[in-house]
Amino acid sequence: MASSHAPAKDGACRGVAAHSSRQHQSSSANTPSVSSPSRSTSGLECRVGTSLLYLDDTHMLTWNATVTDVVVVAEEGMGSRFKLALDATIFYPAGGGQPCDTGTIATKEGGRLQVRDVKKVGEVVWHEVEGDGAAELPRANDEVQLQVDETTRMLHARLHSAGHLLDVAMIRAGFPHDVLVPTKGLHTPSQAYVEYKGKITPDEASSLPATLTSILAELVRSGGVVRAEEMSYDAANVACASMGGLPGYIEKGATPRIVTMVDDACPCGGTHVVDVRDIRGVSVTGVRVKKGVTRVSYELIDE
Repeated sequence: MASSHAPAKDGACRGVAAHSSRQHQSSSANTPSVSSPSRSTSGLECRVGTSLLYLDDTHMLTWNATVTDVVVVAEEGMGSRFKLALDATIFYPAGGGQPCDTGTIATKEGGRLQVRDVKKVGEVVWHEVEGDGAAELPRANDEVQLQVDETTRMLHARLHSAGHLLDVAMIRAGFPHDVLVPTKGLHTPSQAYVEYKGKITPDEASSLPATLTSILAELVRSGGVVRAEEMSYDAANVACASMGGLPGYIEKGATPRIVTMVDDACPCGGTHVVDVRDIRGVSVTGVRVKKGVTRVSYELIDE
């Protein structure tokens, strides 16, 4: 699948590289590097990596974390924006075609910071937040409370999982991964699609949306547990046999996170639903073939 279909396989789905594999690739963010509050915005380099707790449980929405670094981005009037690095996070950083989580970070002084953007730079996840004033600026070693917005988290998980399920539907529609190779995807509320390397005929493109929508409806009705687990390189290579094994950007000896849905598996670092039924419904809205690439667009529906 385009797993983590990434316009960036960023993270772990087919298009992405960083936290997932099949995650569609997305661009990395530039972040400044400092070990205490600073107005420098040249580039972020934090010595302490961030534990990625969102990989363990899509429904983990609250967590107490420790600040490891702070960078001031801007101060305007009584408000300010800055970036926080934490020892651990439940916030998903944008990548793999999946948008970042939103929510709040509460400080020990009682301030509540709005999380506007989340990006992973190397081994560190940076949270860009907005506060009401400099008094709310946390310091290194402060404990803060993270709260992920549940509505946004579950919407993104449904969209991303729907992209993976589309890969399954494509196989069942007669287009296995050795015919149409999943390359990248985008899983956002405003636009969602998976791209496949390979062409289909105009007649196939015309009939495919209805065919895929019907297959997807049956897959959702049947349900099935969605599994995400870290595997050895060899085990992951076998698990991902339907896509021709692990993609080349995953180094031998690595232990990629593999997401398995129905009978399709691929590397992915995104958040997903627990069961295929939780996707609720998917409608394929169009198929476009251009320059040797077949793009299948979709949207969520509530059935």
